[in-house]
Amino acid sequence: LKDEFEKLIATAPELEYTQSDVKTVLPKNITRNSGIVVDGERGCAVKFAKCCNPLPGDEIIGFVTRGYGVSIHKRDCPNAISGTTSDENKSRWVEAHWEHDFIGAVDNSVYEALIQVYAEDRFSLLADTSVALVDMHVSIMQVNSQKRPNGYVVLNYTVACKNIAHYRAIVSRLRQIKGVVSVTRGFS
Repeated sequence: LKDEFEKLIATAPELEYTQSDVKTVLPKNITRNSGIVVDGERGCAVKFAKCCNPLPGDEIIGFVTRGYGVSIHKRDCPNAISGTTSDENKSRWVEAHWEHDFIGAVDNSVYEALIQVYAEDRFSLLADTSVALVDMHVSIMQVNSQKRPNGYVVLNYTVACKNIAHYRAIVSRLRQIKGVVSVTRGFS
């Protein structure tokens, strides 16, 4: 944001601007009310990395992007691990954590969670997994299925999830479905 402010000043040096004169418009996937504290500061412009889709309760770290705020990753995200160990962008990684009250907050905030179900391919498996999610009042945002050899199938769900405890409850319920071999976070 500071860079954008300095560009604005450089294009019209005859006018006097203050930081409060500049209206900041953030892209749709960037938010200021995220429940995340970045380097001790609340209200920073953040977006959630699509590579790991962090949920409230996950251990997180931030990456200062160029022009798009701070990208929030899970600490165990492969991109975060490789980024924090490489010298090239090491200085752009910053401490981040969820606000304590936000993790258990009862509000309407939902996050995308990626769930991969590996199961025996059988009639009505997709229906059974979808009904289990609907019974838990989980919104299904996207679903994809792929046949695997030897009579197995992979179901990839993108669902609306409140926090890590909610995610664990979803996974627990899906594991109870007949024929389900494993349920993992993310897509492989």
